[in-house]
Amino acid sequence: RCCQPFGRSTIVWGAGKGGLYLFWLGSTGFLKSAFYPTDSAPDPKVSATGNKLAISLVRSEKRMDFETLYWGP
Repeated sequence: RCCQPFGRSTIVWGAGKGGLYLFWLGSTGFLKSAFYPTDSAPDPKVSATGNKLAISLVRSEKRMDFETLYWGP
């Protein structure tokens, strides 16, 4: 659904079958990925501020909000 450039890498994320997918891409291509299982609704939300990603999702009918540094979980 969206992407965010961070220095020499870009993070691309989106909701897909079973959860939230995040992909880190650098000048040489794919760097790493992360997957967070979620309920089918509502869609997870990701926002980038400074060097942090704020992730909000619903898993097992419980809302979970947390932050991770942009270089990955």
